[in-house]
Order: sequence, then C-alpha cells, then structure tokens
Amino acid sequence: MAANPRLDRRLLRRLGEDPDRDVRKAVAANLRTPPAVLERLLADPDEEVRQAALANPAAPGETLGWLERLRSADPALSPELLAHLALEKPWARRWAAAHPALPEAVLESCAKDAEWQTRQAVAHNPGTPPQVLALLGGDPDHDVRQAVAQHPATPLEALRALAQDENPEVRIRVARRRGLEPALLEALAADTHWMVRQAVAQNPSAPPEVLHRLFEDPDRDVRQAAGENPALPLPAVRALFAPFPGAGASALELYRRIRAGGSPVDAAVLAHLGRGEEWPRQLAARHPDTPRATLLELLADENWRVRQALTHNPALPPDLLTWLAQDSDADVRQGVALHPSTPPAVLLGLAQDEHLEVRRKAAQNPNLPEGALLWLLLDEDEGLRAAVRANPALTPATLEQVRQVEALEPLGPDLLEQLARGSAHCRRLAAANPSVPRAVLERLVPDSDWRVRQAAARNPATPPDLLAALAADADRDVREAVARHPGVGEGALEALLADPDELVRRSAWRNPGAGEGLRRSSRERLLREGCRSRYALNRAVALAHPETPPAELRKVRHWAAGEWLVRYALARNPAAPLEVLRHLAAFDGNRAVRAAAQEALREREAQP
Repeated sequence: MAANPRLDRRLLRRLGEDPDRDVRKAVAANLRTPPAVLERLLADPDEEVRQAALANPAAPGETLGWLERLRSADPALSPELLAHLALEKPWARRWAAAHPALPEAVLESCAKDAEWQTRQAVAHNPGTPPQVLALLGGDPDHDVRQAVAQHPATPLEALRALAQDENPEVRIRVARRRGLEPALLEALAADTHWMVRQAVAQNPSAPPEVLHRLFEDPDRDVRQAAGENPALPLPAVRALFAPFPGAGASALELYRRIRAGGSPVDAAVLAHLGRGEEWPRQLAARHPDTPRATLLELLADENWRVRQALTHNPALPPDLLTWLAQDSDADVRQGVALHPSTPPAVLLGLAQDEHLEVRRKAAQNPNLPEGALLWLLLDEDEGLRAAVRANPALTPATLEQVRQVEALEPLGPDLLEQLARGSAHCRRLAAANPSVPRAVLERLVPDSDWRVRQAAARNPATPPDLLAALAADADRDVREAVARHPGVGEGALEALLADPDELVRRSAWRNPGAGEGLRRSSRERLLREGCRSRYALNRAVALAHPETPPAELRKVRHWAAGEWLVRYALARNPAAPLEVLRHLAAFDGNRAVRAAAQEALREREAQP
C-alpha cells in the first residue's frame, strides 16, 4: 500500500510512522509522499529508509541543499547556524555533529543522542574536546568507541580504559596510535588477540624490547609485522646472523639491507636465512642475491607465504616462475601473474585460471599476449575488463576486434580458433559466429558449458549433422534452440517432436522444416498417449479428437471406462466406430452418453 503511486497523502502520513522498516522505506520512495513526511524520514533510525528519502525526487530541495553542505563540511556554515540545524532539525543532527565548527555545548548534547551514528559523528569530529571524548569512551556502541580510540584528542585515561575494551577492534585502534605511552603499548603487546599484538608490532612507537618480544611471538603474522618494523632493535636481529660473527654490530644494517632487497649480500647469509623460521625464509625468498639452490628449496616450501615471497623476487628466473604458476595456492599464482619476468606462454595460462583474482592480475601484466587481452576483454567480469583496459599493451586493433566479435561479424579462422580456446564467454561467441570453421564447431558442440552448446545450436551456419548431435543434448535450452533452427534435419525434428519437454515440442512443431507428415505422426503419437493417460480429462480430450486412430477408439477400456466424461467424448467423436456407438446408445448407464451416441447414430444413418 505504501508503494501505491495513487495513495492518498493522508494515508502516506500515517504509514510514514509505521513500526515496520519496509513500510517506511516504501513511503520514503513514494513520489506522492508529502515533503514534510520525507523530511521526517530523512531522520529515520534506519539507514535504508533515510537513503530512500534522500533519493526521492519529491524531497524538499532546500533540505537536500542543507544536507549536501553538511555532508561536505562546508566551512561557510557558521557555528550559530550549525547549532540551529543540530538542535531544531532532526534530519540534520547526525551530519551537523561531524562539522568541526559546531559549538562545544551542542557537541555535548549530540554526544548523548539516542542515535549511535550521531554519537559516532561526534567522536570523529576533529573539534570534539577531550572531556566529551572521555564521555564517549564508555559508549555502549563499539563503533563509537573505535572512533574515540582513533581521535588525536582522546585523553590518556580514556585510552587506558579503551586498551582493556571487550571488543578487540577497539583495542586494535588504540594499539595503532603513534606516540602512545610505552607502558600502554607493552600491555597491549601481551593481548590475547593476535591482531592487537600485530597492531603493536606495526606501530613505529613500539619500544625496542616490545618489538624484540613480538619478533618471537607464537603467531607468524605478529612475528612478520615486528620484522618489518623499522624500529626493530639489534638484539632481535643478531640471532638471525649468529653463525656469522663478522656481522656483529652491523647486523641491524645488514638486516635492513636484506629486507629492502639491497645488494650485495653474501650468498651464504641468504642460504642460512633460507633454512630459518618463516620470516627469515621469506626474506631469503625475496632477495635477488639468493643462490639458486636455496631458491629451489624455497620453491617446495610447505608455507604458501614463503612461496608467495618468491614471486616478489625481481631476479627469479623464468623457469622457476613457470613452476610456481602451477602452485595450488591462488595467492602464489597471483604473484606470478604480476611478475615482469613471467614468460608470455605462462601468462597465457594464468589468463584462463579458474580463480578470478589470478586472471585480474594477469590482465595487468604488459607482457600478456595480445590474444589473451582479447579473451579477457570479452570476460563477463567488469573488474577484469577494466584491468585489461588499463594495460599499456592494449592496442586499438584489439579493441576493434572485440567490437567485431561482439557484433558477430565474419572473422578470420585464426581469431576464431583463439576465441574457442578462451573462457566460456569467448567460446560462446566463437560458437555463435556464422563464419566459424566446422573443425572449431566440432570441438564446441560437446563443450562442458551449456551456453556454448546453445550458441552452436542457434548458429545459422551449424550443419544438420551437428544439429542432430545437439538435438540429443541433456540441456533443455540447447534442444529448444535446435528445435527452432531452420536447418535441422527431419530425423532430429522427429525426435524433438517427441521430446519430454513441452517447450521443445512446441518449438519443433513451429519449425518451418516440420512437414505435414511429421506433424501428423506427432499428432497421432500424442493422441495415443492421451488415450492411455491415467487422467480422465486427458483421455476425454484425446478420444474426442477426430484424428484419433480408429483402432484406439475400438478398445473396450474406453467405452467401458468408469468416468462418464470419457464415454461421452467417445460418443461425440465423428470417427467413432458404429459398433461402439450402438453399444453406448443401448447399454450405457449415463443418459447424456446414451443421448450423444443415439444422436451420432441418427446422423450417420441420415448420411447418403
């Protein structure tokens, strides 16, 4: 009712206060909703209702103008005007609460608002004073507390309380703050949640002793984050190079050079790292000076992160990239797809990878062969097509080919061969092209994707023998496409006229190639099936048809049927045998059946 475009406005006012969210949303989208109701719905507790009211062309233009200025934090809005909007206009309160020029007294009022989004806006406002932030630090909504944890003006006491918050996301926001007091970071470094400890390990303000401890954390993500922190102390690093006494005090510099991929680095040092814990193995995998023997060991590493790190090695040779392209982990294959040294033939395979993200990464590689760019531009995923369009290797000629392919213009056999080896969408376009060679069609007719087979069945150039193969397809839509094809042979049409699916039978019946002989035999078959149906109405319809075979009409089971409608239909059939009519006229227990049989007999006797 609320969505009815002719509904009386008085009813829309009532429905705008309905307790159900979907009803109010329908009112908010209704073009007949009065502006005052829409203004009220702009402050609705539900976000979807507010968005519907905002998108309604009938919303008051002046109100929308104020909203846009508030949402963009227009600096021209005065504190007095902001205070008026926040206190007098419910639809404006949430956005006014985020404006940096809002007076402090109004901010305190908004910090106690019943709507959590308004309180969150106050917590994000750069002008919110410390005492208001301290108040919001105890807010019941964790999104509000997260905003407080990130605010630069949040007082230390409030941060200490938030560092013990029950929600780990709040504690993570505290742990990410730069300049946080060491004691608080040290306490967070002992948090039970690994993501909180990881946030401390990523913080440049973390004390050296805390980073040293996190570098040996049980969680590998935490260890890696500490290892990447520029503030990692020398004692934590020295253990990595213990077998090399010469490293000494320069161990930290050596570690930083290895982490940055700088050269030269002694091959023995990198080989040692390649036999260490996960993070040292990743460092060795990434470094261009790592010896080939170590790279081969890391190639078979059980940890996918180490194998992925190999794909970030700028000096990784093409043969090892070829090996990694077969990795079971999609993240590793993504790294190979982006590597500048990956051979074009390998990229060609990755452009057809089962994982969408691998194909997207391959689409970005400028070494990708032109044929693969064509495939990917014809992919059904918009993100993938966008990645190809940004590839510097894409040429106007390829774009023109895409246009020709999608328009089903005649194409050369080489291009159609390329399409037939591509994605399901490419194969579908190849199968639909009227100039596709027979050899390509023969490969596409048994394709695993039913849409490819359907495209072949619709192609006007598909020969009768291939259409006959498709007429026996397991998919109904493929058979229906064959049934419509003007070039389908008589044998295939005969089979389709007997198809178990009604839509296929109807399409075959309408096919111009279905001659009268085929239609007649199909009608006879359907009539025989109808006469033998277990449903009385089906039998009655079939037995009343003048083309029902006489042999079927003579059967005792029809004129002795228990349903009077079946016997009546038989009596009304102009082709009913005389002996059947005489029996029904004399002995049938239903007077309507007897009368119909008697009338039929009189008509027969009156015939010359």
